[in-house]
Amino acid sequence: MNGSTLKALRSLLFFTQEEASILIGGVSLRSWQYWEVDKRTIPQDVIDRVTSLILWRKKAIETVELALGDMLAHIPADQPVEPLTIIVYGSVEDWMTLPDREPVMWKPHCSAVANLCASFAARSIVFDAPAYARWLGKRKDNETMRGQWAASV
Repeated sequence: MNGSTLKALRSLLFFTQEEASILIGGVSLRSWQYWEVDKRTIPQDVIDRVTSLILWRKKAIETVELALGDMLAHIPADQPVEPLTIIVYGSVEDWMTLPDREPVMWKPHCSAVANLCASFAARSIVFDAPAYARWLGKRKDNETMRGQWAASV
């Protein structure tokens, strides 16, 4: 991977250079900047991490596309279809409110949501923790419940 590819992939994942240097590379901002202009060789572990984030983003988009295609296949052609609603997390803190989420995955999530909104004219709903908590009540929090909440907003 060369510097311009690293820069393009970082941008696709919605990371600033500073965020990428901390969350992906674990290095100084200056080191990341040197990689992007080919002044230093990009370490293999950084290439691997960027590649894994790109693959996660691709899989997230494909998963939604497949689910949407399956859903549309069961709706009669003359029946109107509700627009796809996708939750976007406005902050890393909101992103981290479900277990087993890594901070580094927040920006790739935002990138995938933007792609889906552009591809399917989907609407995004910014996660609102207090409103969601009121809606959820005593039910168990999970991705499915969050999706139902977003569709009801």
